[in-house]
Amino acid sequence: MSSKPIPQLTGKHSELPLPDLQMLLAAMPTLFVVVLPDAPNFTIVAVSDAYLKATDKSRANIVGRSIFEVFPEGPDRIHTDTMRNVRTSFHKVLDTRQPDSMSIQQYNVSVPESEGGGSEERFWNPVNSPVFGPDGTTVQFLIHRVEDVTEVVQLKRRKAERTEPASPRDILENITDGFMTLDSNWQFIYVNAMAEKLVGLKGHRLLARNYWDVFPETIGTIIEHEYRLAMQDRVKVNFEVYYEPWKRWFNVKAIPTQGGGLSIYFREITAQKETEEDRRQWRRSDAARSQSPDLAGTFNLEGRFTYANRALLSLWQKTLDQVVGKSCLELNYSPELATLMQVQVQQVIQTKLTVKGQTPFVGPAGDIYDFEYIFAPVLAPNGCVEAVTYSARDITERTRTEARIQEDNRRFRELLLQVPAAVATLRGPNHQYEWVNADYLKLVNRPASGLIGKPVLESVPELISQGYISILDSVFQTGESHIGRELRVHLGEDELKERYINFVCLATKDNQGQVDGTFIHATDVTDLVKSRMQAEESERQFRTLAESIPHLAWMADEIGHIFWYNRRWYEYTGTSFKQMEGWGWQTVHDPTMLTEVLTRWSSSLSSGEPFEMIFPLRGADGSFRQFLTRVEPVKDASGRVMRWFGTNTDITEQRRTEEELRRMNRQLEEFAYVASHDLQEPLRMVNIYTQLMLTRPFGDDLEIQEYAGFVRDGATRMATLIHDLLTFSRTGHNEESQIGTADVSASLAEALTVLRNRIAECSAVITSDPLPAMRGDTGQLAHVFQNILSNALKYRQKDVPPKVHISVKRDGNQWIVSVRDNGIGFQQEYAHRIFGLFKRLHKDEYPGTGLGLAICQRIIERYGGRIWAESAVGEGATFYFRLPCIEG
Repeated sequence: MSSKPIPQLTGKHSELPLPDLQMLLAAMPTLFVVVLPDAPNFTIVAVSDAYLKATDKSRANIVGRSIFEVFPEGPDRIHTDTMRNVRTSFHKVLDTRQPDSMSIQQYNVSVPESEGGGSEERFWNPVNSPVFGPDGTTVQFLIHRVEDVTEVVQLKRRKAERTEPASPRDILENITDGFMTLDSNWQFIYVNAMAEKLVGLKGHRLLARNYWDVFPETIGTIIEHEYRLAMQDRVKVNFEVYYEPWKRWFNVKAIPTQGGGLSIYFREITAQKETEEDRRQWRRSDAARSQSPDLAGTFNLEGRFTYANRALLSLWQKTLDQVVGKSCLELNYSPELATLMQVQVQQVIQTKLTVKGQTPFVGPAGDIYDFEYIFAPVLAPNGCVEAVTYSARDITERTRTEARIQEDNRRFRELLLQVPAAVATLRGPNHQYEWVNADYLKLVNRPASGLIGKPVLESVPELISQGYISILDSVFQTGESHIGRELRVHLGEDELKERYINFVCLATKDNQGQVDGTFIHATDVTDLVKSRMQAEESERQFRTLAESIPHLAWMADEIGHIFWYNRRWYEYTGTSFKQMEGWGWQTVHDPTMLTEVLTRWSSSLSSGEPFEMIFPLRGADGSFRQFLTRVEPVKDASGRVMRWFGTNTDITEQRRTEEELRRMNRQLEEFAYVASHDLQEPLRMVNIYTQLMLTRPFGDDLEIQEYAGFVRDGATRMATLIHDLLTFSRTGHNEESQIGTADVSASLAEALTVLRNRIAECSAVITSDPLPAMRGDTGQLAHVFQNILSNALKYRQKDVPPKVHISVKRDGNQWIVSVRDNGIGFQQEYAHRIFGLFKRLHKDEYPGTGLGLAICQRIIERYGGRIWAESAVGEGATFYFRLPCIEG
C-alpha cells in the first residue's frame, strides 16, 4: 500500500499531499491482516503490530505474500481444515459482500527458540469483512480479524477432562486455588492454570523469572514479610491480605520446600470478608450506581429483576415500576438470551461464583448493541446467596471497530485537513517536511510548495534563532516528547508576526521501533494570551485605582473568601493581610451585629444578589465608626459569579450631620406648632372686633365699611393658613408615636362627613371600591382623603358636576389607592411641584393656602408610603398613594 501514490485533492487543499496510513493501521490494537481480493492468492497488503506479535511474524516476511503461503496447513495435520475454512469464508464474503463470523479455529503458532522452541496450541475466533472502493460496490480489500480464545477453550477442555484419573500435576492444574513454586533464588519453577489466570501471564513466560521482578508492588508489604520469614526460618506461614492491584482478599499459605524454595497457595476469600455493613453500604450506594453509565441490576432467587439503574431503564425505555418483578423473557429479551441469563443466574446462586459473558442485544428501537456482562452473588449473613447483581458495559464500538475501518479510512484524509490545529509531519534528522495541513501553512505564512520535501532549516529559517530547531533535534535523538505552553514565536516569509502557540512535538517510529521523524501539533493561542495580558493590565490598573480611592475596598472569590484589600483598609483597621485573609475580617466587626452581617452576606453569596448594609467597623485606635458597605457581584457571560467587589464608605460624620438636621427640623416643627397655636387667639380677637365693626352703622362712610371687610377677609384667610400650618406641624410633631393599623374605609367616611355640605352644593358624585386596612392612622388618613377630595371639588370644570372614584389594588406587600376626578387637570410637568409647601398652580382663580397636598405627602411618607399624581389639562387628575399591607 505504501508504494502507491496518494491521490491529489481538489479545491483549496489541492496542494496538500496526504501521508501514508500504514503507520496508523499498524498501530491499531486489533489482531488483523488486510488482503487483496485476488483469489486464489489473497495477497497480504497490511498487518497490525498486535497480529505480528501474536503469530511471531515480521512485517517484512508477510506483506506481499499470499496469506495461505504465510500460514499453510500444519504438517501435523491437526488443523488441516483451518486455512481451507478461511479460504471458504473469503469467497463467501466476496459473494455476499457481507461480513462472515467463522467458528473457533485451531492454528498452533511457533514458540521462539529463546523460550524453548516448538509450537504452542492456539485457538482463534476469526471474522472476515469486506472493504468497498469509492463506488461503494466493488470489494477493494478483505479484513481478516481474529481474537485469541485459547484460554477459554483450554479451560473448557480441563473441565471436561476432570472425570479421568488425574496425576498430581493435573490436580494442581485444576484446583481452584492459585499455586506456584519458587526456588531458593526466588525464581518461578512452576505455575498452575489458576495462578496463570490471576497473574495474566502464561506459565512458560514466568519460568526462571524473579518473583520480585514480576510483583514489585508486594515489596515492603505483609506479603514480602511473610514470604521471607517462611524462606529464611523454614516455617509455614498462613495469612490474609487484601491485594490492591486485583482488588481482592486472599488467604495465602507459604510452605518451604526441600530444595530451599517455597510453595505458595493463594485462595480468594473476598466473599467471606464481606460483612453485613458491606452489604448495607452496597445498598446505600444504589443512588451512586444509578448514575453510572454502565448497566446495572439485581435479580432475586427466581431470576426476576428487583432493581435496575437509570442506564438499564433507558436502554429498555421503561420505568422501574414496569421492570421490578419481571424476568428477562417478560422484558422482551429473545428466548435464547433470556434462557441463557436465567441459567447463569441460577449458576451463580448454586456456585456462589461470578459468571462473565458477552452477548448482543436488540433494543426496543431495533438497534443492536454488544455487551460484556458479569453476574455476581450477594451473600446473606448465613453465607447463602440472597440476590444476584448484574452489570454490563456497552462494547458495541469495540466489537464494531472492524466494520468501521473502511469508513474511518475514508474520513481520515478529510479529518487531517480539517483538524483545528497546525499539524505537520517531518522525516529524518534534517526534519524534512513530509505533510502539512492548511492551518500550519497559515501559521508559518507560506505555501505548501515552499515546505514539502524541504528541511525546516531551509524553508522556515526564522525558527533557528528561536530555539525550535534544537527542540526538533532533541525529540528526534531521544525519542522523548516535548510540550510547550503559550510559547512566543515570530513567523512569516516576508514579515515576521508575533504569535503565541501551544506546541507539542512527538517522535514517530518505523516498523522496527526506531525514530524516523517527528510530528508537530501547534495551536494558535495568540488571541487568548493577548486577551489575558489585557485583562492582567486591566486588573493592575483597577487595583491602582482602588488603592487611590478614599473608601475601604476589597475583593473576594465566588464563595466569599477575601483575597485582596486596598491600602485604606489596612490604614484604618491597623491589620495585615494575614490577619484579614478569607473570613478574618470578622475580627473588626461589632460582635452585636456580626450575626446579622453574616446572615445577609451568606444570602447574597447564595443568590448572587448585591449586598448593602450599614454597620460599624473598629479602627486601629479601637473606636468604631459607621460604614455604608456595598458589595457587587462580578459575573461572566453566562451569569455565574466570578468574584465580589466591596467598598466600605465611612458615613459617621454624615450620620451625625443627618441627626443634627433632624434635630433642627424637629425644633422648627415645634416652633411652627407653638407659633401657629399661639397666633390663633389674637387672630380670633381681630376677627371678633372686625365683625362688631361691620355690624355698626357707618352712615355714608362706605370706605370705612370696605376697609373693615378687607380686614375680615384677611383675618379669615390668616385663620385658614394658621389652621393648615398647625395641621402640617402636627403630622411631624407626632412622628415618635407608635404606628398602628388604619381603617381606610372609616378614614374616607370621616372625610365625606366633613365635606358633606360642599359635596351637596356642587352635586358631586363620589364612589369607592371596598378599602382594606393599611399601615397608618385612621384620623390622619382622613386628612389625606379630605385634602384630595377638596381639591377635586375645588378644581372642577365649569357647569360639569364633579365625579370622583376611589379604587385600590395590591402590589406585592403594599396597597395602591387611586382617587380619580373629572376636573380641569394640570400639566404633568407640575405633578411634583404641587406637593411642595405653599405651592399652588391657580393662585388667583381658586382660594387656598398651598399646604393641603404637602400635609398629605407628609402623612403618607411617615407610614412608609409614597404619594404622586398623574394628569393632563382638561382630562381630570388621578392622585395615588401606596401604603404597606397589614399581614394576617
